[in-house]
Amino acid sequence: MSVSACALAAEPRITLRVEHHVESVRAERGGYRVRFAHASGAGEEACTDVVNASWSGRLPIDRAVGIVPPHGWLHRYKFGHRVHLPLAHDAI
Repeated sequence: MSVSACALAAEPRITLRVEHHVESVRAERGGYRVRFAHASGAGEEACTDVVNASWSGRLPIDRAVGIVPPHGWLHRYKFGHRVHLPLAHDAI
C-alpha cells in the first residue's frame, strides 16, 4: 500500500471506496446520499462530503448535484510525480 493510501486509511473520518461504480448522488440535508455498486453487491451511504475522482462518468455525477462546467465539458490532465523518501520500515 502506498504512503498516501496508508495515510487515508489511518484517518477515521475518511472512507476510501475504490473499484466502486457510482449509480447516483443526490444532495440532502447535511450532505449527500450516494448509491454505488461493487463486486460484492450494491450499497447506499449518507456522506457529509464526497470527492468525485472518477475518470469516466464524472460529468453526470457532478451535474446531479448542480456542478456544471462553464463550457459543458471538462478537461483534466493526469499528472504524476514520484518522490523517494528514505523512511524507516516502522515509519510506514
